Amino acid sequence: MAEDSPRIGGLSSGLAVILNSEDGKENLSKSRLVSYSDDFGEQSVERALEYVFGLPNKSLAPLNGPIDSSLVGCIIKNHLNSSSDALVSNRDGVCIVDNGSGPDVIGLEDINICGEIRIIKPPLLLESIAVFSSVRANVCVWKGKWMYEVILETSGIQQLGWATISCPFTDHRGVGDADDSYAFDGRRVRKWNKEAEPYGQSWVVGDVIGCCIDLDHDEISFYRNGVSLGLAFSGIRKMGPGFGYYPAVSLSQGERCELNFGTRPFKYPIDGYLPLQAPPFFSSFAKKLLDCLSRLLDTQSVERAEHSSVEKLRRLKRFVSLEELFYPVSHGICKEFFSAVEADYRSAEYIGWGPLLMFLMGIFGVQAPHDWLSLDRVLDVLLEFQGSHVMFEHIINALSCGCKTAPLVLTECPYSGSYSYLALACHLLRREQLMVLWWKSSDFEFLFEGFLSKKSPNRQDLQCMIPSVWWPGSCEDASAESSMLLTTTALSDAVSKASYYMSHQAQSISLLEETDKQIRERACGEQLKRLKETRNNYREEVIDSVRHCAWYRVSLFSRWKQRGMYATCMWIVQLLLVLSKLDSVFIYIPEFYIEALVDCFHVLRKSDPPFVPPAIFIKQGLTSFVTFVVTHFNDPRISSADLRDLLLQSISVLVQYREYLAAFENNEAAKQRMPKALLSAFDNRSWIPVTNILLRLCKGSGFGSSKNGESSSSSVIFQRLLHEACINDEELFSAFLNRLFNTLSWTMTEFSVSIREMQEKYQVMEFQQRKCCVIFDLSCNLARVLEFCTHEIPQAFLLGPDTNLRRLTELIVFILNHITSAADAEFFDLSLRRHGLSLEKVNRGMILAPLVGIIVNLLDASVESELKEQNDVVGVFASMDCPQTMYYGFRYLLEYNWATTVRGEAYVPKLCQLENFLSLLISHTETRKIEGLQCGESDADDGMCCICYACEADAQFAPCSHTSCYGCITRHLLNCQRCFFCNATVLEVVRTIDNTVQR
Repeated sequence: MAEDSPRIGGLSSGLAVILNSEDGKENLSKSRLVSYSDDFGEQSVERALEYVFGLPNKSLAPLNGPIDSSLVGCIIKNHLNSSSDALVSNRDGVCIVDNGSGPDVIGLEDINICGEIRIIKPPLLLESIAVFSSVRANVCVWKGKWMYEVILETSGIQQLGWATISCPFTDHRGVGDADDSYAFDGRRVRKWNKEAEPYGQSWVVGDVIGCCIDLDHDEISFYRNGVSLGLAFSGIRKMGPGFGYYPAVSLSQGERCELNFGTRPFKYPIDGYLPLQAPPFFSSFAKKLLDCLSRLLDTQSVERAEHSSVEKLRRLKRFVSLEELFYPVSHGICKEFFSAVEADYRSAEYIGWGPLLMFLMGIFGVQAPHDWLSLDRVLDVLLEFQGSHVMFEHIINALSCGCKTAPLVLTECPYSGSYSYLALACHLLRREQLMVLWWKSSDFEFLFEGFLSKKSPNRQDLQCMIPSVWWPGSCEDASAESSMLLTTTALSDAVSKASYYMSHQAQSISLLEETDKQIRERACGEQLKRLKETRNNYREEVIDSVRHCAWYRVSLFSRWKQRGMYATCMWIVQLLLVLSKLDSVFIYIPEFYIEALVDCFHVLRKSDPPFVPPAIFIKQGLTSFVTFVVTHFNDPRISSADLRDLLLQSISVLVQYREYLAAFENNEAAKQRMPKALLSAFDNRSWIPVTNILLRLCKGSGFGSSKNGESSSSSVIFQRLLHEACINDEELFSAFLNRLFNTLSWTMTEFSVSIREMQEKYQVMEFQQRKCCVIFDLSCNLARVLEFCTHEIPQAFLLGPDTNLRRLTELIVFILNHITSAADAEFFDLSLRRHGLSLEKVNRGMILAPLVGIIVNLLDASVESELKEQNDVVGVFASMDCPQTMYYGFRYLLEYNWATTVRGEAYVPKLCQLENFLSLLISHTETRKIEGLQCGESDADDGMCCICYACEADAQFAPCSHTSCYGCITRHLLNCQRCFFCNATVLEVVRTIDNTVQR
């Protein structure tokens, strides 16, 4: 036994194992040694108290009375030094300007705010309301080494750093945009001092940026989560007392960050740098008291091997049990602790975020198994004091913040990241007293969001966690499966980003394969070099996307999370469907209910591996979701237009897939409400998603189909329902058709302007090419929708006034003129073709095919109709004063190589119809020309419409009495209710037919 016992100074250590605590100071260790020769049987209480309070051995005289709070208070006052001189030393070189909060309190200088900055959560959680806002703090430094921390609540454009008082702030110039002004922006990965230079790493939400200035060496550096980003600036100008560098930030609109000048302990303190705000005088004394309380608990920590001797001594009755000591000693320590906090109320935040939080986490443990019993004993004592409520408010805030900022460390998994903070918070909130305290907090929702947050890694973090990657089809040594090292991680909250990186990976792989194909096919040296550079860029994007996909697959798609997400979806959608029947309740539902529902649904739908097969997912969960989205994407009770767009986008995505489209076809709410709702939702804001939905529902009904063709998702059921909606509600369809004409006219005009600009410039920019391609694609989609209208509702163009038919004719002529008369046909095709995009997928046949379909549809309807009083399609085309343009355009349609655009031979008969139409058009044009020559100048122009010069001016505006033809006036009033001559408001239109006035 003697060999097993360590010996110190020739004596058996005895209580030295116990009393030489890890938490004690080295200079006290020798004085705590007790040998077996000591008569501690009579003095066990005194020796225990000496250990608890970290006092030298036998420094306490024998106690004559019971242990109570008064005795403990006397020991603390007599033996624990509460002075903190070390904390306030070396503070020379800093000047704090009193802004009304106190002479030593650091905040913002309100008079120096440029733009509009709102404090959304005290003390310094900022948000920029203006487009660009800048602000300084009310403290400056001119000597020494100082730092402050910034916690990123958003990861957009923010410029963090230092600036002198002379640096001007404007609505577009901020920190780093002038002399003696220095900033770091992790969104753009740049440092700023008048000019921008590459620096640092990209930042993400939850990052803690340390802004450090060393005025002894005239340097500024920045840290991300405690890791140096390197020296940012050197040789900065020296300043004198009172004229130093101020902490300053510039934020773009909607950006948020939280500043910590030292009001709270730093997350990542940097050695040698001091906080701008001095720690409270009481902080070191508070830590001593909490250390005492920790040692009190250690005396009975039999679970720890290093304290096993305590249990042996307890069995020998040589050490006092916890039951005898704990309550009076802990109560006395807490009494002194809260008395000191009350004496300096400003210290509560620092103590709550620092020493007290670390104390509770130390007791509870950062990893399982947790010490529930010890923590509950401490909480029972702390909550007896009234001042504990304030402290626990700060603790809950600190735990919420910790969940957002805690990084993932692979070697600590699965207890890394936010685990330790969340585990402690869950245990604390089991107590009703603390739950009510949190619930009544004004920041409840903000804190709740923090608890649900997980910090995501940036590109460099992922590269460290997943050094090598592989994807199907990769054939490079650098990414071969034999050298693949995929390291999985824990949790993440960026649901929307998961979808982005999955789709971006697929797109990048496609572009990479297309580039490889072009490299193999082309031998031109310069072009080959460019293709190889492009290939390397795509490869880096693929690698980055593969890493992100691996991260989100691990963090989002574990089975238990998917089950919880599925249950949440179903409960929320059922709740919303019930509440939507109550107007007085539904309008007050928070937006994040719907946002969370939609995000979770699509994550489950796209999960890899699938949560459940699509058939089961549709049967057991999709019906309610479909019902909700189709009944509320245009619900006026949802005030947020972005939220309605989110629901509309969900429909647009789901109808792409045959199995999901079937769910819409089997849903009664969708069949009853969606057709009319889609037509009414086609407006200036939502026309793109509505067009995409209509296009997918109506796919297959037009002239030809893509040779490479996407999988068809057309719906005969919804085509019939759309037809019925247009027939039964003529006013709705008329308004939709007017907006469709206007939108297609606008997109084609934008497209023609873009083409012309690109022709005039020597070098075509990637952005211009992308814009041109997008506008062209939108124009093709709108033309297809218009083609569907001529197929299903031809009477809208053939019966009644010929306004719709004339507008349709003008659009066809306009498109033909700009598509077929390009000076350089090859340039036209290359303008649409982005690098790496096959010409087979983007060509002018995509816009020409709907034009053929429109004309053929109208011709077929004219032949099939038994009504004789219908508009003459050929006659309207012949009335256009551009016969050569039409002839050239229609000849181009007939001679176009359709075999490269459409599949099969079904298009041939329709081209024959188009050829017959062209023959009739030529004949009709010649006839009108001959009739015009015979009439000569005999007819006066006084009675003709001065707008179109084609019809008689048979209508006038009231009350201004300006005249024009009825067709021009009717068309004008579709979009404007003012006279196009004098801009007067039109009250009615008076029409004269055969000398008869009609109103």
